[in-house]
Amino acid sequence: MTGPDSSLSGPVYLIDSSAYIFRSYFAGENRYWNPAGQPVGAVHGFARFLLGLLLEQQPTHLLAAFDESLFSGFRHQLYPDYKANRALPDADLAFQLEACQSVAVSLGVAVQASTEWEADDLIASAARFARERQYQVIILTRDKDLQQALLGSTSIWDYGFSQPVTRRDFVDRWGFEPEQWPDWQALVGDPVDCIPGIAGVGAKTATALMQLYPDLESLIADPEAAAGLAVRGAASLPARLRSGAEQLRATIPLTRLRDDIGLLEHPGQLARGAIDGDQCRSLFDQLGLSALTGQLARLEAGPERVDCS
Repeated sequence: MTGPDSSLSGPVYLIDSSAYIFRSYFAGENRYWNPAGQPVGAVHGFARFLLGLLLEQQPTHLLAAFDESLFSGFRHQLYPDYKANRALPDADLAFQLEACQSVAVSLGVAVQASTEWEADDLIASAARFARERQYQVIILTRDKDLQQALLGSTSIWDYGFSQPVTRRDFVDRWGFEPEQWPDWQALVGDPVDCIPGIAGVGAKTATALMQLYPDLESLIADPEAAAGLAVRGAASLPARLRSGAEQLRATIPLTRLRDDIGLLEHPGQLARGAIDGDQCRSLFDQLGLSALTGQLARLEAGPERVDCS
């Protein structure tokens, strides 16, 4: 394990940008338009979220991951129906997604995006990179898929909407370990991402299987043990699992995040950069979001100091 770098202090914040962009996009923030008549509600919500995070948490190291891999990522190559129910962003949304990246950069936030890897993979890899250097990691998201990254002291926080969730919180809720979450998803399926599950295996049965087996490989190797579970239809489980073994093997690369993407080489790549206030104000003017310049000014002024003399 690599020792801590003295340049990195405090938690490393990893931002699932889509979670906050699309929350605003679908929340009906359609009262925000730029001077050219384009909707900018998603940018407004994301920029407000970032400004609030920087002001309230004062992070020294953070990274915002963006999704650019829809229909081009490695999971689509493995399984063409993966997320087949999605659609590429239209012109207005594509404009807002690009603007969100520009706002993040102007605020000194490190940004990662890839046409091969999903944002979740980028975050899982960055989290592993930081953990291996003995740093606390806080993943800002509402995405259930990232629960499998709850390793060590990592926590997940839907910032502004809930309390942070730790590994212990996950185990208390689900009854199995976060590392088993992608196996649970492969058993149950995920209609949101067009991932098939095993017929007749619901959430309760999948949870019981995760409590019996440490992983899918062990389950596939010995499905007969599932017949003894105290769940409805347990006697038929071995046959279901045997017939679904190949599907499970094909599905697990879809549900299991990659945490070995070597895009980071040193902690300095996670460091919060200087704010380009002029660029940010120019962006806000172009986007018709000048109401946010007050928060920007507070951010530029630095942390408020208390006079104790």
